[in-house]
Amino acid sequence: MTERADGRSIYTYFQGRVAAEIRLWEAIERKLLSPFHYFGVTDNVDLSQVHWVAGNYDERELENLYVFEKAIAEKRVGYIISALEKYCLEPGEIIGIGFCLNKRHAEFMAQVFNKAGIPSEFLVAESESAVRDSVKRRLVTKEITFVFVVDIYNEGIDIPEVNTVLFLRPTESLTVFLQQLGRGLRLCEGKEALTVLDFVGQAHQKYSFEDRFKALLSRSRKTIEQEIKTGFANVPRGCSIQLEKQAQDYILENIRNAINTKRNIVSKLYDLIETKQELKVREFYEGYHVTPQDVYSKKVTVVGLAAQAGLLTGYEVDAERERLLASALGKLTFVDSRRWIGFMQKILH
Repeated sequence: MTERADGRSIYTYFQGRVAAEIRLWEAIERKLLSPFHYFGVTDNVDLSQVHWVAGNYDERELENLYVFEKAIAEKRVGYIISALEKYCLEPGEIIGIGFCLNKRHAEFMAQVFNKAGIPSEFLVAESESAVRDSVKRRLVTKEITFVFVVDIYNEGIDIPEVNTVLFLRPTESLTVFLQQLGRGLRLCEGKEALTVLDFVGQAHQKYSFEDRFKALLSRSRKTIEQEIKTGFANVPRGCSIQLEKQAQDYILENIRNAINTKRNIVSKLYDLIETKQELKVREFYEGYHVTPQDVYSKKVTVVGLAAQAGLLTGYEVDAERERLLASALGKLTFVDSRRWIGFMQKILH
C-alpha cells in the first residue's frame, strides 16, 4: 500500500521501482476481496465547529457529542439504528463491527444497542485474550450482532464472516480507514458483499473526504466531485456507492471549501499524476479546488512540490529557487490588468 499519513510518496525510497502493486479496486475485481456496498448516511452531529488539533478533531469534544451530551448522543444512535434497518441485512444475519472513538464511546454504543434489542459487546486494546476470543466466537455464531471496538480489529485480526462495518467516528487517516474497511472485505462462503455504513455530517474545513473515495474507486480520469455528481460510475465490479442527499451535500461542500494544507495538495497532485500520467498545472488548479495562492504560500511551485513528494523524476529541487519563484509568482496572481498581463506574456518565456 502506498498511502502514508503525510501524503508523500514511498517510491523515492526504492528509486521509483515497483516490484508489485495491487490497489483495493483491483483486488476486488480479481476476486481476492469481497465486493462492498457503501452507504454515506447523513449524521445529525455537526463537527464543523469542533477544534482541530495536530491534524485531528479534538477527541474530548467528540466524546462530549457522541457520549456525554445525552440528547445528541442518543438521537445519533437512533439515526444509526434506523440506517441499519434501511440498508442492512435482516438483524439475525448481521455479523458487524462498529469502529468507535474511544472506550467510553464503544461501551455507550453497546449499552444503547442492547437496550434497543440488538445484542452487542465492546472491546478495547486492553481487553484480555480470553474475552476477545469469547466475543469473536459469539459474533461469528450470531449470538451477538455487533462488537464495538477501539484500537483493535484495525489490522491483524481475521474474522472473514464480518458482513457489516459501521464507521462511527471521523477517520482522518486513510491508512486506518482502509485497515478498518479491510476487516470486512475478507472472502467468506455465503457472504455476497460487505455492507458499509459511513456516517457523514458537517465536517471541519481541514477534514478531507476525498482520499477515501479515491481509494474506493477504480482508476478514473474524473475528479471526486465529478464522480459524486455522476453517481460513481467507476466503482469496482459488483460494488456500489450511494450517498444520501444531505450527506452528499456535506461532502461536496467540504471538497469545495476544504483548507488546502500542504499534505492535502500533495494528495491531490498524486491523484492527478496517477490518473493523467502527467502534470498539467492549469488542469490541477481548475479540477481540484486549489488556487495558486494555496501553493505559493507554501514557498514552493506546483512542479517543485510534486518533485519534493517524489511524484516527478528528473527534476532537481532547489529550495532557494523555489522560494524566489513562489514569492514572485504569488505576487503576480494579484495582477488584474489585462494590459499588464499582455505585456508580461511578451517578455516572459
